[in-house]
Amino acid sequence: MKLKIIVIGVLLTLILPGSGLADEQSDQVKNLESEVLLMKRSFDELFQLLKSQQHQTDELQKLQIAVTYLSFRSRSIEVKEYDLRQRKESRARLEKIIAKIEEDPDEWDKRDKTFQSNNLGQSSLNEARPSERRIEMLRERIESLDTDILKAELEIQEVKEGLAVYEAYIQEKLNIEN
Repeated sequence: MKLKIIVIGVLLTLILPGSGLADEQSDQVKNLESEVLLMKRSFDELFQLLKSQQHQTDELQKLQIAVTYLSFRSRSIEVKEYDLRQRKESRARLEKIIAKIEEDPDEWDKRDKTFQSNNLGQSSLNEARPSERRIEMLRERIESLDTDILKAELEIQEVKEGLAVYEAYIQEKLNIEN
């Protein structure tokens, strides 16, 4: 009986030579399927990693833009504050000149008459005292400077408030606490 089984097995292998190969091919197909599955998982992981890196890159670019804008606007504020200081200093100088004129208006009138007769060749007899006219002109200039100063202060305050949004964004993203 054993001999019959061996003979049948040999005959089957001769008749069906692909049955041994079929097992081998099925193993290769299974190995290939598992490799494809592993490769798909690797691609998925790589895609997720790239996606997260892209998100980080986007965030980094946003932060860089915010910092650049913050720097630009800060320099702009510095320029505006410098201009504001210059206007305040001009205003203070004009007030000192007014005080000097009010101290001795006759001396200023004499200077103005000498200047007008030398440079303009006209007499100022028909006009108000030159010192009064000069004080009036200086006060008008001070009023104009006051308006400019107020506008500049409001503009600086507005820009500073706008920058607070960018500062908060940067602090939040960089986990900086005040």
